[in-house]
Amino acid sequence: TVGHGTIESSAALQIIDTARGVLPPRMTKTQRDAIASPASGLTIYQTDNTPGIRVYNGTNWMRFTETAD
Repeated sequence: TVGHGTIESSAALQIIDTARGVLPPRMTKTQRDAIASPASGLTIYQTDNTPGIRVYNGTNWMRFTETAD
């Protein structure tokens, strides 16, 4: 378990920060597709061909539908 402050019992990693976020690895679609045997739940930020967050679901890379808020 890694964390700072009071850690939730079900969390393996908890980040508590009110001024910064989490930055996943950034890569192109070609780099993403070169990942050998991606684990289900693997998350990346794709920088080309409709940039955005992608998560591997065990079969396919899935793009989050993004709506500005």
